[in-house]
Amino acid sequence: MKKFMAAAGLIFAAMLLSFGAQAEAAKPKVMKVGLVTARDTAQAKALELFIKEVEQKSGGAIKGELFADAQLGGTREMIEALQSNIIQGYVGGAADLAPFVPSFNALELHLMVPHGSYKDYEAADKIFTSAPAMEMLKDLERSNMKGLAYWESGYKHITNNKGPITKQSQLKGLKVRSIENPGQVEALKMLGALPVIVPFPEVFTSLQQGLIDSQENLIGNIIKSNFYQAQKYLTLSGNLYLRAPLIVNKGFFDSCTPEQ
Repeated sequence: MKKFMAAAGLIFAAMLLSFGAQAEAAKPKVMKVGLVTARDTAQAKALELFIKEVEQKSGGAIKGELFADAQLGGTREMIEALQSNIIQGYVGGAADLAPFVPSFNALELHLMVPHGSYKDYEAADKIFTSAPAMEMLKDLERSNMKGLAYWESGYKHITNNKGPITKQSQLKGLKVRSIENPGQVEALKMLGALPVIVPFPEVFTSLQQGLIDSQENLIGNIIKSNFYQAQKYLTLSGNLYLRAPLIVNKGFFDSCTPEQ
């Protein structure tokens, strides 16, 4: 009788483990995606569509959650969280990834892509679909990240609260916000400006308090982040063209089925 009860107990325990494993397998994978810009920007709208497509095409096996407006921290914090699989997806500037793959610096050089016509976008396409650009995405795998694509961002334009900027000399002595990127810092210095490194979530407050006089950004970010409330002048300079790598945690990606 004791042997029978022991055997029955083992079978029952095995059944519980089996049911538990099946229930765990039935749970959808959660894909948390981070973004520093506001929820009503073009990038956030694109991410919402991306998440919707992933959910539909995976048959609900993957569920996405979007955290916009720097809810999960600044750029560096989110990239580090992605490496640790705390979040699974992120979209941001190419130069933000330079600490992991230094060659990404080359994709955010001032005046690399002229601003003036749709032909300039064709030139940008050739750069961002080139073999070296694709290799940079692949190189992210060494840092536990998987590069999926380069999304469109557009041209950065400069705002300030000192006066209209119609020539380069008017940048002299202007405290301009920069990201933590040696190439962009050096470019602003060459233009005569005084670069000040400020994380994106702190830009508006820094403008209000006069810690910086100026910032350069996409038109959508300037509007949605209310920078115009702290800045009087906008120059359509188009001095910096951006595309935003869409990246996911490599472990998360590798855990997906080939179909997913």
